[in-house]
Amino acid sequence: MRQGAALSRRRAPARPHRLYLRRDAGGLLPQWWRRASARPRSCFVAVLQEGRWPPGRHGCSPCRSAPEARSPRANFHNVNTRSSKQPPLQTVERALNFLEYVAGRDAPPTVQEVSSDLGLNITTCYHLMRTLVGRGYLERRPDLRLTLGASVGALFNGFQRSFNVSEKLSALVDELARKCEETAFFSTLETNNRVILKVLVEGSQPLRVSGLYVGLAGREYIRAAGKAVLAHLSPEQQREMVLKDLGEYSEAEQQDMLAALDREFEVIRRQGWAVDTKSSLGISAIGSPVFDKGGNVYGAVGIVAPTSRISSTHSERVHDVLEAARQATALLTS
Repeated sequence: MRQGAALSRRRAPARPHRLYLRRDAGGLLPQWWRRASARPRSCFVAVLQEGRWPPGRHGCSPCRSAPEARSPRANFHNVNTRSSKQPPLQTVERALNFLEYVAGRDAPPTVQEVSSDLGLNITTCYHLMRTLVGRGYLERRPDLRLTLGASVGALFNGFQRSFNVSEKLSALVDELARKCEETAFFSTLETNNRVILKVLVEGSQPLRVSGLYVGLAGREYIRAAGKAVLAHLSPEQQREMVLKDLGEYSEAEQQDMLAALDREFEVIRRQGWAVDTKSSLGISAIGSPVFDKGGNVYGAVGIVAPTSRISSTHSERVHDVLEAARQATALLTS
Protein backbone atom coordinates (compact mmCIF):
# COMPACT_ATOMS: atom_id res chain seq x y z
CA MET A 1 0.00 0.00 0.00
CA ARG A 2 2.78 2.39 0.80
CA GLN A 3 4.51 1.63 -2.46
CA GLY A 4 1.26 2.14 -4.39
CA ALA A 5 0.60 5.42 -2.59
CA ALA A 6 4.08 6.66 -3.41
CA LEU A 7 3.62 5.69 -7.03
CA SER A 8 0.30 7.54 -7.09
CA ARG A 9 1.97 10.67 -5.78
CA ARG A 10 4.66 10.50 -8.42
CA ARG A 11 2.08 10.18 -11.16
CA ALA A 12 -0.27 12.89 -9.89
CA PRO A 13 1.23 15.67 -12.08
CA ALA A 14 0.46 13.71 -15.23
CA ARG A 15 -3.30 14.08 -14.85
CA PRO A 16 -3.69 17.82 -15.60
CA HIS A 17 -0.83 17.47 -18.06
CA ARG A 18 -2.81 14.98 -20.16
CA LEU A 19 -5.82 17.32 -20.13
CA TYR A 20 -3.65 20.02 -21.62
CA LEU A 21 -2.20 17.72 -24.28
CA ARG A 22 -5.57 16.41 -25.43
CA ARG A 23 -6.77 19.95 -25.99
CA ASP A 24 -3.74 21.41 -27.73
CA ALA A 25 -0.96 19.16 -29.04
CA GLY A 26 -1.27 15.46 -28.32
CA GLY A 27 1.86 14.61 -30.30
CA LEU A 28 4.15 16.47 -27.90
CA LEU A 29 3.79 14.08 -24.96
CA PRO A 30 7.48 13.16 -24.55
CA GLN A 31 8.66 16.78 -24.66
CA TRP A 32 6.02 18.07 -22.25
CA TRP A 33 6.44 15.09 -19.95
CA ARG A 34 10.11 15.92 -19.45
CA ARG A 35 9.18 19.51 -18.59
CA ALA A 36 6.45 18.36 -16.21
CA SER A 37 8.84 16.32 -14.10
CA ALA A 38 10.71 19.47 -13.05
CA ARG A 39 7.69 21.60 -12.14
CA PRO A 40 6.20 22.06 -8.65
CA ARG A 41 2.68 20.85 -7.97
CA SER A 42 1.31 24.42 -7.86
CA CYS A 43 2.22 24.81 -11.54
CA PHE A 44 -0.14 21.98 -12.43
CA VAL A 45 -2.91 23.63 -10.45
CA ALA A 46 -2.35 26.72 -12.59
CA VAL A 47 -2.73 24.62 -15.73
CA LEU A 48 -6.16 23.48 -14.58
CA GLN A 49 -7.18 27.04 -13.70
CA GLU A 50 -5.78 28.83 -16.73
CA GLY A 51 -5.13 26.17 -19.38
CA ARG A 52 -1.42 26.97 -19.69
CA TRP A 53 1.98 26.89 -18.01
CA PRO A 54 2.32 30.32 -16.36
CA PRO A 55 5.85 31.69 -17.04
CA GLY A 56 7.46 33.22 -13.96
CA ARG A 57 4.55 32.50 -11.62
CA HIS A 58 6.51 30.46 -9.07
CA GLY A 59 10.08 31.35 -9.96
CA CYS A 60 11.07 27.77 -10.80
CA SER A 61 13.47 27.40 -13.70
CA PRO A 62 11.01 25.49 -15.92
CA CYS A 63 8.43 28.25 -15.44
CA ARG A 64 10.95 30.98 -16.20
CA SER A 65 12.10 29.22 -19.37
CA ALA A 66 8.68 28.04 -20.56
CA PRO A 67 7.54 29.24 -23.98
CA GLU A 68 4.57 31.54 -24.37
CA ALA A 69 1.24 29.83 -23.92
CA ARG A 70 -0.43 27.90 -26.67
CA SER A 71 -3.80 28.74 -25.18
CA PRO A 72 -5.46 32.04 -26.21
CA ARG A 73 -6.47 32.76 -22.64
CA ALA A 74 -4.80 35.71 -20.91
CA ASN A 75 -1.81 35.24 -18.64
CA PHE A 76 -2.73 36.58 -15.22
CA HIS A 77 0.23 36.71 -12.86
CA ASN A 78 -1.59 36.91 -9.53
CA VAL A 79 -5.01 36.45 -8.04
CA ASN A 80 -5.74 40.17 -7.62
CA THR A 81 -4.93 41.01 -11.23
CA ARG A 82 -6.90 38.04 -12.42
CA SER A 83 -10.06 38.89 -10.51
CA SER A 84 -9.95 42.53 -11.63
CA LYS A 85 -9.74 41.58 -15.31
CA GLN A 86 -12.22 38.72 -15.43
CA PRO A 87 -14.95 39.16 -18.04
CA PRO A 88 -18.50 39.91 -16.89
CA LEU A 89 -20.90 37.07 -16.15
CA GLN A 90 -22.29 36.17 -19.56
CA THR A 91 -25.83 35.34 -18.43
CA VAL A 92 -26.24 38.66 -16.63
CA GLU A 93 -24.74 40.56 -19.54
CA ARG A 94 -27.13 38.90 -21.98
CA ALA A 95 -30.12 39.67 -19.75
CA LEU A 96 -29.13 43.34 -19.53
CA ASN A 97 -28.57 43.52 -23.29
CA PHE A 98 -32.03 42.00 -23.76
CA LEU A 99 -33.60 44.57 -21.43
CA GLU A 100 -31.76 47.52 -22.99
CA TYR A 101 -32.76 46.39 -26.47
CA VAL A 102 -36.46 46.35 -25.55
CA ALA A 103 -36.12 49.76 -23.85
CA GLY A 104 -34.46 51.29 -26.90
CA ARG A 105 -36.96 50.08 -29.48
CA ASP A 106 -39.61 52.51 -30.72
CA ALA A 107 -41.99 49.60 -31.36
CA PRO A 108 -42.26 46.66 -28.93
CA PRO A 109 -40.23 43.74 -30.35
CA THR A 110 -40.90 40.01 -30.38
CA VAL A 111 -38.53 37.43 -28.91
CA GLN A 112 -37.58 36.44 -32.46
CA GLU A 113 -36.56 40.03 -33.26
CA VAL A 114 -34.46 40.22 -30.11
CA SER A 115 -32.77 36.95 -31.01
CA SER A 116 -32.01 38.10 -34.56
CA ASP A 117 -30.78 41.60 -33.72
CA LEU A 118 -28.67 40.59 -30.71
CA GLY A 119 -27.35 37.41 -32.32
CA LEU A 120 -28.56 35.23 -29.45
CA ASN A 121 -29.86 31.68 -29.65
CA ILE A 122 -33.66 31.66 -29.71
CA THR A 123 -33.83 29.18 -26.82
CA THR A 124 -31.55 31.41 -24.74
CA CYS A 125 -33.78 34.39 -25.54
CA TYR A 126 -36.87 32.56 -24.33
CA HIS A 127 -35.11 31.66 -21.07
CA LEU A 128 -34.07 35.29 -20.58
CA MET A 129 -37.53 36.56 -21.47
CA ARG A 130 -39.26 34.25 -18.98
CA THR A 131 -36.85 35.32 -16.23
CA LEU A 132 -37.31 39.04 -16.92
CA VAL A 133 -41.09 38.68 -17.19
CA GLY A 134 -41.16 36.71 -13.95
CA ARG A 135 -39.29 39.47 -12.14
CA GLY A 136 -41.49 42.19 -13.60
CA TYR A 137 -38.85 43.87 -15.76
CA LEU A 138 -40.66 42.90 -18.96
CA GLU A 139 -44.27 42.34 -19.92
CA ARG A 140 -45.45 40.14 -22.79
CA ARG A 141 -48.54 41.46 -24.52
CA PRO A 142 -51.29 39.29 -26.04
CA ASP A 143 -49.72 39.89 -29.48
CA LEU A 144 -46.48 38.37 -28.05
CA ARG A 145 -44.58 41.66 -28.20
CA LEU A 146 -42.44 42.81 -25.27
CA THR A 147 -42.60 46.03 -23.26
CA LEU A 148 -40.90 47.23 -20.09
CA GLY A 149 -42.49 46.10 -16.85
CA ALA A 150 -43.33 47.85 -13.59
CA SER A 151 -40.09 46.79 -11.90
CA VAL A 152 -38.18 49.09 -14.26
CA GLY A 153 -40.21 51.99 -12.90
CA ALA A 154 -39.10 51.17 -9.37
CA LEU A 155 -35.47 51.22 -10.46
CA PHE A 156 -35.98 54.51 -12.27
CA ASN A 157 -37.63 56.11 -9.23
CA GLY A 158 -34.69 55.10 -7.07
CA PHE A 159 -32.30 56.44 -9.69
CA GLN A 160 -34.11 59.78 -9.80
CA ARG A 161 -34.14 60.13 -6.00
CA SER A 162 -30.36 60.10 -6.02
CA PHE A 163 -30.31 63.24 -8.17
CA ASN A 164 -31.90 65.56 -5.60
CA VAL A 165 -32.57 68.44 -8.02
CA SER A 166 -34.62 71.20 -6.42
CA GLU A 167 -38.17 71.84 -7.57
CA LYS A 168 -37.24 75.41 -8.45
CA LEU A 169 -34.53 74.27 -10.85
CA SER A 170 -36.91 71.74 -12.39
CA ALA A 171 -39.52 74.46 -12.81
CA LEU A 172 -36.93 76.64 -14.53
CA VAL A 173 -36.29 73.87 -17.10
CA ASP A 174 -40.06 73.56 -17.61
CA GLU A 175 -40.26 77.26 -18.30
CA LEU A 176 -37.38 77.13 -20.78
CA ALA A 177 -39.06 74.29 -22.69
CA ARG A 178 -42.37 76.16 -22.76
CA LYS A 179 -40.76 79.39 -23.90
CA CYS A 180 -38.65 77.85 -26.68
CA GLU A 181 -41.13 75.08 -27.51
CA GLU A 182 -38.08 72.80 -27.64
CA THR A 183 -36.73 70.01 -25.44
CA ALA A 184 -34.90 71.53 -22.46
CA PHE A 185 -32.42 69.93 -20.07
CA PHE A 186 -30.46 70.51 -16.89
CA SER A 187 -27.22 68.58 -16.27
CA THR A 188 -24.86 68.62 -13.29
CA LEU A 189 -21.18 67.87 -12.73
CA GLU A 190 -20.76 64.79 -10.53
CA THR A 191 -17.85 63.67 -8.36
CA ASN A 192 -16.90 60.97 -10.87
CA ASN A 193 -16.06 63.69 -13.40
CA ARG A 194 -19.16 63.12 -15.48
CA VAL A 195 -21.82 65.60 -16.55
CA ILE A 196 -25.12 63.78 -16.00
CA LEU A 197 -28.48 64.80 -17.42
CA LYS A 198 -30.80 65.21 -14.43
CA VAL A 199 -33.89 67.04 -15.74
CA LEU A 200 -35.40 66.57 -19.21
CA VAL A 201 -38.57 68.29 -20.43
CA GLU A 202 -39.84 67.66 -23.96
CA GLY A 203 -40.90 70.56 -26.12
CA SER A 204 -44.30 71.12 -27.70
CA GLN A 205 -43.14 70.89 -31.32
CA PRO A 206 -44.58 67.97 -33.31
CA LEU A 207 -41.08 66.92 -34.43
CA ARG A 208 -39.06 66.19 -31.30
CA VAL A 209 -35.61 64.88 -30.45
CA SER A 210 -35.27 61.24 -29.41
CA GLY A 211 -32.41 59.36 -27.75
CA LEU A 212 -32.18 61.59 -24.66
CA TYR A 213 -32.90 60.28 -21.18
CA VAL A 214 -32.38 61.15 -17.54
CA GLY A 215 -29.03 59.74 -16.51
CA LEU A 216 -27.31 60.34 -19.85
CA ALA A 217 -23.56 60.89 -19.37
CA GLY A 218 -20.28 60.56 -21.24
CA ARG A 219 -18.76 62.16 -24.32
CA GLU A 220 -18.69 65.50 -22.54
CA TYR A 221 -16.23 66.87 -25.08
CA ILE A 222 -19.01 66.68 -27.71
CA ARG A 223 -22.21 67.44 -25.77
CA ALA A 224 -23.22 71.08 -25.27
CA ALA A 225 -23.72 70.62 -21.52
CA GLY A 226 -20.39 68.82 -21.22
CA LYS A 227 -18.44 71.49 -23.07
CA ALA A 228 -20.14 74.29 -21.13
CA VAL A 229 -18.93 72.65 -17.91
CA LEU A 230 -15.50 71.59 -19.20
CA ALA A 231 -14.67 75.15 -20.23
CA HIS A 232 -14.74 76.21 -16.55
CA LEU A 233 -12.71 73.35 -15.06
CA SER A 234 -8.98 73.20 -14.40
CA PRO A 235 -6.75 71.83 -17.18
CA GLU A 236 -6.18 68.68 -15.12
CA GLN A 237 -9.92 68.05 -14.72
CA GLN A 238 -10.51 68.78 -18.38
CA ARG A 239 -7.88 66.30 -19.44
CA GLU A 240 -9.13 63.57 -17.09
CA MET A 241 -12.74 63.92 -18.23
CA VAL A 242 -11.98 64.10 -21.95
CA LEU A 243 -9.47 61.24 -22.04
CA LYS A 244 -12.08 58.87 -20.58
CA ASP A 245 -13.74 58.84 -23.99
CA LEU A 246 -10.69 58.96 -26.25
CA GLY A 247 -9.29 55.49 -25.67
CA GLU A 248 -9.83 54.46 -29.29
CA TYR A 249 -7.57 57.25 -30.57
CA SER A 250 -3.78 57.26 -30.76
CA GLU A 251 -1.78 59.45 -28.38
CA ALA A 252 -1.01 61.92 -31.18
CA GLU A 253 -4.68 62.18 -32.10
CA GLN A 254 -5.60 62.69 -28.46
CA GLN A 255 -3.16 65.57 -28.14
CA ASP A 256 -4.53 67.20 -31.31
CA MET A 257 -8.09 66.89 -30.01
CA LEU A 258 -7.14 68.34 -26.62
CA ALA A 259 -5.47 71.31 -28.30
CA ALA A 260 -8.55 71.95 -30.45
CA LEU A 261 -10.79 71.72 -27.39
CA ASP A 262 -8.62 74.23 -25.51
CA ARG A 263 -9.28 76.75 -28.28
CA GLU A 264 -12.99 75.98 -28.23
CA PHE A 265 -13.15 76.34 -24.45
CA GLU A 266 -11.72 79.85 -24.73
CA VAL A 267 -14.57 80.78 -27.07
CA ILE A 268 -17.14 79.20 -24.74
CA ARG A 269 -15.86 81.14 -21.73
CA ARG A 270 -15.96 84.36 -23.72
CA GLN A 271 -19.47 83.99 -25.16
CA GLY A 272 -21.04 82.12 -22.24
CA TRP A 273 -22.52 79.15 -24.13
CA ALA A 274 -21.55 75.99 -26.00
CA VAL A 275 -23.05 74.29 -29.03
CA ASP A 276 -23.22 70.63 -30.06
CA THR A 277 -23.79 69.72 -33.71
CA LYS A 278 -22.03 66.34 -33.72
CA SER A 279 -23.84 64.05 -31.28
CA SER A 280 -26.65 63.25 -33.73
CA LEU A 281 -27.06 64.03 -37.41
CA GLY A 282 -29.50 66.90 -37.93
CA ILE A 283 -29.73 67.67 -34.20
CA SER A 284 -28.16 70.63 -32.40
CA ALA A 285 -27.95 71.65 -28.75
CA ILE A 286 -27.11 74.85 -26.90
CA GLY A 287 -25.88 74.78 -23.31
CA SER A 288 -24.82 77.44 -20.83
CA PRO A 289 -22.94 76.91 -17.54
CA VAL A 290 -24.50 77.32 -14.11
CA PHE A 291 -22.42 78.24 -11.04
CA ASP A 292 -22.76 77.66 -7.28
CA LYS A 293 -22.13 79.95 -4.31
CA GLY A 294 -18.38 79.41 -4.47
CA GLY A 295 -18.23 80.44 -8.10
CA ASN A 296 -17.52 76.88 -9.20
CA VAL A 297 -19.29 75.42 -12.20
CA TYR A 298 -22.26 73.34 -11.02
CA GLY A 299 -23.77 72.16 -14.29
CA ALA A 300 -25.42 73.44 -17.43
CA VAL A 301 -28.88 74.24 -18.75
CA GLY A 302 -29.91 74.26 -22.39
CA ILE A 303 -32.09 73.06 -25.23
CA VAL A 304 -31.93 70.38 -27.94
CA ALA A 305 -33.74 70.67 -31.27
CA PRO A 306 -33.51 69.87 -34.98
CA THR A 307 -30.68 71.90 -36.51
CA SER A 308 -33.04 73.52 -39.02
CA ARG A 309 -35.17 75.06 -36.27
CA ILE A 310 -32.23 76.20 -34.15
CA SER A 311 -30.51 77.77 -37.17
CA SER A 312 -33.55 79.87 -38.05
CA THR A 313 -33.96 81.23 -34.50
CA HIS A 314 -30.38 80.94 -33.26
CA SER A 315 -29.96 84.33 -31.58
CA GLU A 316 -33.33 84.06 -29.79
CA ARG A 317 -32.58 80.55 -28.53
CA VAL A 318 -29.13 81.56 -27.29
CA HIS A 319 -30.67 84.48 -25.41
CA ASP A 320 -33.27 82.19 -23.80
CA VAL A 321 -30.62 79.69 -22.70
CA LEU A 322 -28.35 82.39 -21.28
CA GLU A 323 -31.26 83.83 -19.31
CA ALA A 324 -32.16 80.39 -17.93
CA ALA A 325 -28.53 79.86 -16.86
CA ARG A 326 -28.50 83.25 -15.14
CA GLN A 327 -31.67 82.39 -13.23
CA ALA A 328 -30.34 78.96 -12.25
CA THR A 329 -27.13 80.50 -10.93
CA ALA A 330 -29.19 83.02 -8.96
CA LEU A 331 -31.16 80.16 -7.37
CA LEU A 332 -27.98 78.33 -6.37
CA THR A 333 -26.28 81.41 -4.95
CA SER A 334 -29.25 82.91 -3.10
